[in-house]
Amino acid sequence: MRAKPVNIAMVVSSSQMHANGAKIQQFSAALSGDLNRRATARSGSNGPIYSVDVLSAGADAPAVRNQLKPYDGAILIGVVPVPLVIDGIDGFAKPLMDPFRLPSCGEYRFSANSNRIDSVPQEIDNDPSCRHGMPVAVLRGQSQLSDLADVEKKLDQFIAYHKASDQNNLNWSPDFQYTWALWGGSAPYLPADTLADIWPAMTLNGGLQHYPSPAFVTDGTAAFRKDTFKRCLASEGEMCVVGGHGNSSSILFEGPDALGKYYSDDHVSMASSEIQSNGASAKYVEMLACSSQDFLRSGSFATTLLMSGKTMLTMGSSTTSWGSSNFVFEQAQEVYPYLALGSTFAEAVRGSLRGNAISMQGDPYISFRPVPARAPKLVINGKHYNDGNFIFPMVFADSIAGSSSQAVLHLSNAGMADLHIQLAWASRAWSIDGKPTPEGGFNGGFSLVDPYPISGSNHGSGIGNKIFTIKPNQTMKVTYKMAPLVYSPPGAPVTGILGSTLQLFSDDPASYKITLDATMRIH
Repeated sequence: MRAKPVNIAMVVSSSQMHANGAKIQQFSAALSGDLNRRATARSGSNGPIYSVDVLSAGADAPAVRNQLKPYDGAILIGVVPVPLVIDGIDGFAKPLMDPFRLPSCGEYRFSANSNRIDSVPQEIDNDPSCRHGMPVAVLRGQSQLSDLADVEKKLDQFIAYHKASDQNNLNWSPDFQYTWALWGGSAPYLPADTLADIWPAMTLNGGLQHYPSPAFVTDGTAAFRKDTFKRCLASEGEMCVVGGHGNSSSILFEGPDALGKYYSDDHVSMASSEIQSNGASAKYVEMLACSSQDFLRSGSFATTLLMSGKTMLTMGSSTTSWGSSNFVFEQAQEVYPYLALGSTFAEAVRGSLRGNAISMQGDPYISFRPVPARAPKLVINGKHYNDGNFIFPMVFADSIAGSSSQAVLHLSNAGMADLHIQLAWASRAWSIDGKPTPEGGFNGGFSLVDPYPISGSNHGSGIGNKIFTIKPNQTMKVTYKMAPLVYSPPGAPVTGILGSTLQLFSDDPASYKITLDATMRIH
C-alpha cells in the first residue's frame, strides 16, 4: 500500500532567513534527498515521498501554529515564537511544544494577543487531531547574540551529514549509556541488573541484538555518576541518557543517602559551562531532568550541549516535571529499536511525545543505520503499510445493552527474513467522549483475546508485552476485543464513545510501529 506523502516545514525567523537563508535552502534540499533515498531503500516505489518547504515564521505562536497545519513535521530555525506555559513550580514561562505537534487540535487555546496557552488538555481527546502528534524540533543559538553563528555552524554539519547519512553514521559507534542520578528517597525504580535483564527480553531492539549490550549506571557516588555521563558525552557513541534533578542551566547528580530522604546530601552539579569547555560528541542525548530543554533561557543546558560539538539531537523536559526511570523503557520499547532498522528519529517518535513537556533541539531526521537489505515484511489483512509509524483505525460495532465485539487481524510475513512482532495484552488508558475514564476498579476496554494470556512486563504503552516470531510466508491470527467499561462501585456501565490505543511493534523497516486506534460507541 502506497504510503502517504510526508511534508516537512522549516519555519525560519527573519534574521536567520536574511543571514543564513541560502544554507537553509541547502539543508532543505539535502534533507529531502536523504529522506527520499531512505524511503526508496525501505519500500521501493511504495514509500512516502518527502518534501521540505522553507517558510518565513509568523509574527506570533498562533500564526506559526496555523503555518504548521498542512505539515507532518517541522524544524523551527532561529528565534521563532513558540507556545508558552507558566511553570507551576518556579513561575517562569516555559516552552510547550504540544500545540505545534498537534496544530489542528482545538483543545489548546492561546490567551488573547499572547503566546501563552490557557488550556492544556491532560488526556487524549476523542478528536483524532488531538492524538498522535508530529515531530517538531528547535534549532536556535545559545543566546540571541550567538544565534546566527551557532545556527550557521549546525547547518553546515547537517547539510554535510544528509548528503551521505549512511556513511556519516559510521562516525559514531553503536553504543548506549544510561545514567540514573536521581535519588528521590530510595533506590532506582529499575536498578541496573533489572534494566540489563529486561532490555534484551522485552524489546525488539535487544532481542534482535542490533546494538551491543547497553551500559546502565544506577549506583555509585554522585561524582562517579557525573563523571560517567561526561565520559559518555565526550565519546563518539550514539546515545547518552541521563536522569537527575535539573534546571535550565545545570543537572544535579545524586548518590545514595538514607531511605526516605528525598534529596541526597551526596550531590554534585554539572553546569552548561562545563559542556562549553569540553564539547560534546555523542550523537543523541536524552535528559530526564527538569527544564534542561528550556531553550528560552540563554545558555540552556541542552542548547549548549547541541552547539558545543558533534551532537546532532537532544531531547528532554522544558518544564519542571516528574522524571521516572521507567521512561527509558518506554523509549527502549517504542523508539530506540526502529533506529536500528534504518528509521529516522522523527519517524520513530511520531505520535509518542504528545501530553508532556518534552522538547527536541537539533535535527530529528537523523538516522542511525542503513535500511536492512534483507528484511521481513508485515502484511495486515492483506495490506503492507509503508509509513513506518502508521495509525491503524479500528472501529468496533456499537455496544448495545453491554455487548462487546471483536476484530481479527491476520498478520503475515511476505519478506525474506523472520518477522518479530511485539504485542500487548491490554491498554492502560481509555477515554469516554474524549474525557479520561474515572479512577477505580473496572472490567472491559480494549484488549487482546488471542493469543492469550500474554505474560510479561508492563513497561511501555500496554500490559503484558511479548515478542512472537512469524516465519516467511506464514500468517498469525490476532483477535482484539472491545467491551464497555463497567465500574464497581457502583457497577453501572459507562456510555458514550470509548476510545483507546494499543501498539503493535515489528522489525519490518517499512512498518515498525502500528498504533491500533480503537473506538466503540456504547449505548
